[in-house]
Amino acid sequence: MKTGLTSITFRKLTAEQVIEVAKQANLTGIEWGGDIHARPDDLENCKRVGKLTRAAGLEVLSYGCYYFVGKGSDFNQFSLAAEALGCKVIRIWMPWDDYDYTHHKEEMDRISEIAASRGQTVAFEFHMKTVNDHAPVSKAMLDYFGKDNVKTYWQPPYWPQNPVDTDADLKALAPYVQHLHVYKWVGPENDRRPLEEGAKEWANYISIFKNCNAAILEFVRDDNVELFLKDAETLQRLVKENA
Repeated sequence: MKTGLTSITFRKLTAEQVIEVAKQANLTGIEWGGDIHARPDDLENCKRVGKLTRAAGLEVLSYGCYYFVGKGSDFNQFSLAAEALGCKVIRIWMPWDDYDYTHHKEEMDRISEIAASRGQTVAFEFHMKTVNDHAPVSKAMLDYFGKDNVKTYWQPPYWPQNPVDTDADLKALAPYVQHLHVYKWVGPENDRRPLEEGAKEWANYISIFKNCNAAILEFVRDDNVELFLKDAETLQRLVKENA
């Protein structure tokens, strides 16, 4: 399992500075966010960021874009941005507060075809207020879409679940999971804590999802680089011991 950093963790840093942090942390690569560092309307910059990443000995693990299904955006532009970055995985979103995935089948067929034409996989953010917020529903949705290049991310829910996903639910979803987003949040305010405090639970998650492509660190307390480097050490150890 590869290890990475998602650039939205450090939105205030330049792309060059994000790359330097990933290098210091001895990570495999970076998921570049489409909001600041790799905007889909600036393909030349996406090419530049991709080249800088590879020149530093890192991979572009994925393109963390903000394409929402059902909102009428041009997916091709996001696919072109991922191509410019030089990556094969595009993170997309199901729409907010829309829990009937069946009426998005035609759009997902079209997205899948565009992505496949460039050898790309699309993977849904696993997130509250979307249909993709519960492992059994996620699996059912992906089975319904029925595309080999349509997958999902997974992250530990910080939102209320009823019922709560079990290890059996996660194991059933595991073959569909492309990447993990890794963090340790606590309490109703989602207090960002050192990843070491979640080492036991993350050891279990990594064991369950050991065949996914990458575990990508997302967010850190106070947006602090030094604390991030400690989290990266923890992640490297957990992957080595459990993947």
